[in-house]
Amino acid sequence: MKRSIVFFLVAAVSVAVAVGSVPEETFSRPGVVARRGGAGEAAWSVEVEAVPTGLGAGAIIEFPLITLNSGHEYEALFRTPARAADIRDAMAFAGLRSGAPASPSDFRFWPRGERVRATVLPAGGAVGEGRALARFLADESSGGPVPGGDLFVYTGGGDFDVDSVGPGSIVSSYNEPATLFDVPRLAAQGDVYGSVVAAKGVSADTNASFRIVFAPELRESAWPARRVRDVALRLLPEGLSVDGSAPLSPADAAKALASFRRDGGQDAFVSFSWDDAVLLGDVAEAARLLSALEEAEDRTGVRIDAPPPGFPYAKAFLPRDEWRDRAKRFSQPCELRFPEGGGAPTLVRVDETWDGESLEPELSTEEIALSAPDALPALLRANSPEGLRALLVFAPADAAWSGIAPWLDAARPTHPVVRIFLDGVRRP
Repeated sequence: MKRSIVFFLVAAVSVAVAVGSVPEETFSRPGVVARRGGAGEAAWSVEVEAVPTGLGAGAIIEFPLITLNSGHEYEALFRTPARAADIRDAMAFAGLRSGAPASPSDFRFWPRGERVRATVLPAGGAVGEGRALARFLADESSGGPVPGGDLFVYTGGGDFDVDSVGPGSIVSSYNEPATLFDVPRLAAQGDVYGSVVAAKGVSADTNASFRIVFAPELRESAWPARRVRDVALRLLPEGLSVDGSAPLSPADAAKALASFRRDGGQDAFVSFSWDDAVLLGDVAEAARLLSALEEAEDRTGVRIDAPPPGFPYAKAFLPRDEWRDRAKRFSQPCELRFPEGGGAPTLVRVDETWDGESLEPELSTEEIALSAPDALPALLRANSPEGLRALLVFAPADAAWSGIAPWLDAARPTHPVVRIFLDGVRRP
C-alpha cells in the first residue's frame, strides 16, 4: 500500500521526539544564525555577522557591537546587519532566557543574566581561528585586558526595543540598560568612560567580514546549570537568615552567602530585608557586611540586588558621613529628622542664597512639624528643590525600623533615593 510523503514526515518527527531530539536545530534571520541540540559547550551557538567600523587601536570603545542604525560608529568596534530583535529571538531559540539589564533608577546596579562566550572569527574561519571579543578591548591605563574576563552577561535588553531605543547596542563595555549583552561587573558609564579602548591588532578594514559566535560559558559538571542565583537575606532580631535558614551570626552568614560561588560557581544576587523590630544600627551593620562581601565579588560572588518592596536599598544605610555638614553637600535635599525616644519627625527645608560675590551660598533652614505620614508627600513636593528626588534621614541608631518605615513608605513614590544617617550608640 502506498503511503503519502506526509505520512513519512509525521513518522520521522515522531521518531525524533521519541529519542529526545528536535528535527529543526537551526534558526535563521538576516545576519544571525542559531543552532541547538548539542551537549556541553556545544549545546547551542548564535552566530552574528559583523563588519569593523574602521576604528583602530587606542580608540575609545563603548560598544564592541552595534546595530547598523545605531549612529555610534565613532565609539564601536563592529556593526551587524542583524536586528537586535532577531538576535534576541535567536538566543531564545538556543534556550537562553533573558536576564535583566542594570537599572539604577530601580536600584539594580548589576546586570543580571547567564554568562556567555563571544568569539570573533573571520567570515569563513574555523572555530580554532577565533579570538575572544573581550580581547579586542584593552584597559587604557595598563594596556592589558579589561577587568571581568572574556565572558559577557546576556541581559536581553529588558523591555527596551534595542533597535529603536538607546544607542543600538548589542554588546556594551559599560552597564547600558538598553543592550543585549553587558560586562559582568559594575561599570557605570560615568565611571568607566575612556578606560576601555580598542586593543592592538584590531582590524580597521571596513571591507572585512567577520562573525561573532556566542556560546555557553564553560562550567564544571558538578555545578548548577544556571549561574544566576537569587538569594534572600533577612535580618531578624536573633541574627541573619539566608534563604529562610535559622538565624546566623554575621560570620556564618557571610560564609553561607559566599558558598554559592565557592561550591557552585554562581552569582548570588542578594535581596536584603529586615523585621520591623530590628534596630536601625543593626541594619546598618548588616548592610556594611553585605557591602564588604560585594567589594570582594570576584571571590564571594555576592551582588546586592534591588530591594524588595517596602525597603530602601541596603547602601542607603552607608551614606558619606561628610554629608552631615550641609556646606559639603552638592545639593540640599530635604531632611527628615527623628527625635530620640520616638515620635513624629521634623521636616527640614534647606535653602541656598547666592549673593553673586561669594563662592559659597549662605544656607538657611526652615523646620516643619509633622503629625502623620500621609502629610509628608505634599510637603516634600512643596519644599524639595525641583527635580531632586532624594531625602536625607536622621534617626537614632537604637530606634526600631518600625518607627521610621511608615514615613519612608509615604515618601518613596516621589523621593525614592534616601540616605539614612544614624546618631548615637545602639542599645546592648
